[in-house]
Amino acid sequence: MKKQLQSLGCLFLFALFSTMPLQANPDNNYPNVKTLRTEIMALIKKPDLSTLDNKEEIVKLSFLVNTNKEVVVVDANTQNDFLEAYIKENLNYQQIKTDYVQLNKIYHIKLVFKKKR
Repeated sequence: MKKQLQSLGCLFLFALFSTMPLQANPDNNYPNVKTLRTEIMALIKKPDLSTLDNKEEIVKLSFLVNTNKEVVVVDANTQNDFLEAYIKENLNYQQIKTDYVQLNKIYHIKLVFKKKR
């Protein structure tokens, strides 16, 4: 009877500790990618798209935020050399204001540039 009670107590403790989180979720304080995307778009501003061949260009941007809260462009994947150079020139080492950004984590966002008619 005593062994059954000990086993039941151990089982209860195991169930209790396995359902409780072992640490606080560190991602709760980090902004979502939409918040960062909005700030990135504000930093890029609006390039002169009148020279574009297509009506819209898509850029798959990979970047990280360094310890000084500066954006470091890892890759600006696009077929348009002008846009790639423009993004790298205007975004690299720009400070962001968003708080609680995960440092040195590579973020991936998609940017669409539309040509005015």
